[in-house]
Amino acid sequence: MIRVLAGLPRWLSVTLALMAAGGLFVIPQISPGFHGWKLAVTLALGVTFTATAVGLPLLDTWQSQQEARFRVRVELEPELAIPAYTDDQNVISSLVSAERSACLSSLPEEKPKPFTPIRLVSTPVTAGDNETNRNYRVEKTGMSLAEYQRLLKRKDDGAELTAEEENIVERASKMFSDVVQSTTFSALRRPETRTPDQYREEVQQHLLEYSDFLLEHLGWEYAKRGIGRLRITLANPTDQVFEDVELEIYLPGKVIAISPKLLSEPNLTGPSRPRPYGTAAPLFHPGLSSLLAHDCFLPPAAASFGLPTGPQIDNSQSAKVTYPAVRLRPHAQVLLDDIDLVVREAPGTVISGTWHATATNAQGRASGTLTIRTAQPLHVAELLAAFMTED
Repeated sequence: MIRVLAGLPRWLSVTLALMAAGGLFVIPQISPGFHGWKLAVTLALGVTFTATAVGLPLLDTWQSQQEARFRVRVELEPELAIPAYTDDQNVISSLVSAERSACLSSLPEEKPKPFTPIRLVSTPVTAGDNETNRNYRVEKTGMSLAEYQRLLKRKDDGAELTAEEENIVERASKMFSDVVQSTTFSALRRPETRTPDQYREEVQQHLLEYSDFLLEHLGWEYAKRGIGRLRITLANPTDQVFEDVELEIYLPGKVIAISPKLLSEPNLTGPSRPRPYGTAAPLFHPGLSSLLAHDCFLPPAAASFGLPTGPQIDNSQSAKVTYPAVRLRPHAQVLLDDIDLVVREAPGTVISGTWHATATNAQGRASGTLTIRTAQPLHVAELLAAFMTED
């Protein structure tokens, strides 16, 4: 009965209330002349009119309250599947290992023996003054520049040198060439001062920066392609206008929410490798080259006078997102800001989230659930394809 009365138009309920009030005024005037069943009917009508006169205003108030109550719907894909954010093929570890090998290749496996030129000298076979019979042996010794020049002159004149002499000329030429080159650049360069262990520490720090660089690019490609994109639409199924509708969602488990508006494209150039071990260091300050190698521009978000507006995200305990308030017209829909979800749950895991919404001009709070399924892991090699062929 209440549902039937609640469905009456407002004008009809007001008309019935006025008729009931008029009936209450007429019945006392005519009831003294009635007896028997006529009096009983008159009294019954009086009770009915009284209940109608009192109840219809209450019903009207109840209708107004029900119409003012808040009702919205949250719409998204029927079954939202997001890949598990994990590198199950160890792509990043392989890239870091290759970078380590490239950096450590400059370390010597063993200390090379210093070059000592050799020449033929004669010694007597027997002691004494008899030196007619001589034997030859190879003796390690130094070589002066004059001796080296004499050997070169003999070779230029066409004299035939022995195999040992040819070897001496070749090795001495390389040695003197290195000396000349070292002397030429000595004004601009200084010798190696690091120990192998110190160089390994530099490489280890570089590998940490390189790993962060790869992870940053992985996150950028993940967001740019919209792989974990969450798009929510708010719908108003009523005839009312809802002002300042605010939606809050909560996703339990290993979930992180990211606003694409706050992401900036990372540098395409990775961190510089340490200077190879054994190479001379430049005398000018290294900070200059590092300053020139990096962009000096601020990210778009930091360079602006105010941070870009967007959802408020709290990842301290799973993921909680509060969207900016919107205005919902009758039977209208509003697409909210995009959110990227990073899910580190095992593939096949079902995440049951909740949502709550309120409006400033309506009573109550609308609530509901949203479900996300974890799909197969990311194709990390595809997302980091630009770095797979680096030396």
